[in-house]
Amino acid sequence: MAVEPMGVDDDGLMELPPDTAVAGWYRFGSGLDAEDGTIVIAAHVDSNAYGLGPFAELRNLAPGAEILLSGPDGAQAPFGAID
Repeated sequence: MAVEPMGVDDDGLMELPPDTAVAGWYRFGSGLDAEDGTIVIAAHVDSNAYGLGPFAELRNLAPGAEILLSGPDGAQAPFGAID
């Protein structure tokens, strides 16, 4: 799924793209090239306007399943495992 850099909204919460097919990366946190820190990716699971998005499928992953992030250059990095 596409990931867009996001900031903070007027309420102090992380902004999220309205489209459930697009995730938001918290741009004030670490990126794929960081040696340490936390990468935050968030998205709406569903919406009346866009329906179910890919994040709805996360519940179907088996424990220990790895999530891979791909950068613009095609390089991949593990994001974490589903507990």
